[in-house]
Formats: sequence, C-alpha cells, structure tokens
Amino acid sequence: MAEQNGNNSNLEIKTLLNDVLQYAFPDKSHPLEKLQQFYVECQRKEIKKDGDYQADYHRIRIFNLSRDSKEIILTALHDLSHHIEYVFYGESAHKDRFYTYYHNLLVTAVGMKVLGKLDLSLLAEKEKEKLEKIHGPIVYWKIPQISYKNNIFYLEVKDGYEFKDVLKDWGYKYFQLEEVWRGEFTSDTVWEEKAELNEIGVKDSNISVRNAVDFHASFVYYLVIRNAYDHRDILRKLGYKYGAYNVGKRNWVKKIPSSNLTEERAKVEGLMGVSLKILKNLPPTTSIK
Repeated sequence: MAEQNGNNSNLEIKTLLNDVLQYAFPDKSHPLEKLQQFYVECQRKEIKKDGDYQADYHRIRIFNLSRDSKEIILTALHDLSHHIEYVFYGESAHKDRFYTYYHNLLVTAVGMKVLGKLDLSLLAEKEKEKLEKIHGPIVYWKIPQISYKNNIFYLEVKDGYEFKDVLKDWGYKYFQLEEVWRGEFTSDTVWEEKAELNEIGVKDSNISVRNAVDFHASFVYYLVIRNAYDHRDILRKLGYKYGAYNVGKRNWVKKIPSSNLTEERAKVEGLMGVSLKILKNLPPTTSIK
C-alpha cells in the first residue's frame, strides 16, 4: 500500500510498525500482508487525544508530537492494536481482546529493543492497569529475544538545504516533519560517511548518528502569532519573525523543536491579546533552509 502524500516521516513509523507485526505474527496462518495494509499520519496538532485509528481508511493518526519519542511509539502501537482487531473482527474496542494484541506488540517491540522495558512506565495509568490485570505485572512479562537492525545506523543532517543535491545523489531521504536528511549505514561505514560530509562543508553540529533501533523523532513546529503589533519588540527578542515562511501578512512566526513547545508557550502567555497557534502545514512554495 502506497504511503499517503509520500511523507517519509510517516513512512518511517509505518515501516517500524510493519517490522513489529512481522515479529509479533510469525505464523503463516496470520494474514500478515493484510495486517500491514494501513497508513500512518503524524499531524502537527496538540489536542486532548494522542492518536486514533480511523477504521474506514485503515489510518493511524498521531498527534501531540511534542511528546517523548517513546510515547509516540506507544501511541502508534496502541492504535495498531485497534487495526489488528478490526482486520480480524470488523470492530475494535478497549476490551480484553484488544489488550491481548497490545501486549503482544509491546513485548515484541521491547524484544526488538525499539522500546526498553522501563519505557512501559510511560503507558497511561488505565492502560497499564488493564494490561497488568490480564497479563500480570509488567516486571514479569516474558520478553522475546529478537535480533533487529543491530548493525544498522542512521546518519542525519539538519539545515542541509545547500547540500540537498549532493545528499539526494548519495541516497539520503528528506524527512519533512523533522526537516532532516537521513541516510542508512552499517557500523563499518557510518563514520567514514560522516567524515565525507564534513569534507563537503557540513558542520558537526548539524550531524547526528544513532542506532537504527533507537527511534528518535525530533519534529519541528512553526508557531504563529497574529495581530501582535503592540508586542513586536518582545516577539523579536524571542526569535519570532514578522511575515516569515510565506504564511501570510500580520503573522509572527518562529520555528522550534516540538519538544520546546511548553517552554515557548510560557514565554508568551502573559502577553495580552496574544494567541499562539501551531501551523499544521507550510505553504508548498516555502523552501526549508
């Protein structure tokens, strides 16, 4: 199934979930190909729910991207469990059957080292209570031993606009929601690749290297404040730019790592008449640099 809108940030999570499914349902009696037919859509929205599953579209939506990366994976696995139950039974609810699928996905992800067992403490309290009621205390859960991408590393380049043609030629992919270029390498080649990036002018501060199983999504938010002329001096000092990123006149805009959202909100909450919004999508004409 083709990924909607070709967004590599969505595709990475979908690929990871497909890998979890493959290890969680190894028996050929399960319709793995059908289970893997779903979409993932991360949205720049901060709302009351962390995610949902739209059965009619076989789509997992993930919100609140300011959260820890492990919490985002837990949300994705939760809604993947809804998808599994829907594929098998044509319906899904938060009952014992759902939590059986969820438990299977969780222990599989821990076995793959995508999650650590301590990351399960991030589960919502009601989820944890239900899971432990059916499957016993988390500390006693049996974790499978799975060899998954042990020797694979990701090399990421941020602020790589001036190098985009070279990065494309070298096989890097652009991840829209994180605004990074990412390449995949083995432990034998990743540091040589980093040295070559340095040679073409990419700064060390714009390069990061991580093991492929260490899922870490550093999403980017664009904060928009409209009609704040009276606070223009303060907003400039805070890093907001007037009319930036082609998002319309009378807008003050600032780009931040999504994890900084709470801190940024605190900085402007005392400004009278100011309403801070998160821009869901940039205009297609905007060039990211």
